[in-house]
Amino acid sequence: MWRFRAPLNSLNRNAKKLVLSFLLSSLALSGSGCGETNSDESLLLQVDLSSAPEASASTDLSSDGLREELRPQLPVTIMDVTGTEVTVESVDRIIPLDGTVAEVVFALGLGPNVVATDMSATYPAEADSLPEIRGSLPVGGLDVATKRP
Repeated sequence: MWRFRAPLNSLNRNAKKLVLSFLLSSLALSGSGCGETNSDESLLLQVDLSSAPEASASTDLSSDGLREELRPQLPVTIMDVTGTEVTVESVDRIIPLDGTVAEVVFALGLGPNVVATDMSATYPAEADSLPEIRGSLPVGGLDVATKRP
């Protein structure tokens, strides 16, 4: 004859005491952090901003000479993932094949040279409005070739 025993009934007396003491100590510790604290005892960080330079949200960084015109230095030879050397001679027509790469290309000021993106490129808004390269990974070569990058 088969009898079903509840898991707690199958524990011996020592195990029951251990589980009960664990539950009670957990309950006691969980309530220990619920008390109030005096504001006098609170730790405050005070910072003296009287010597800090003034700035506004409309500060123009380009007037300080911090912004330079970025221009690609071409030609450049790189090695692709297969170990083949590839020489890039022009960045006039760009197709970034990843949303993050598209964001970097636009941030570098090369957005006007982007002729298409993949469907993950949604930022900035200009990237989302460009034609999309369709297909699964790896990206279809024919679709890329029709954009003449």
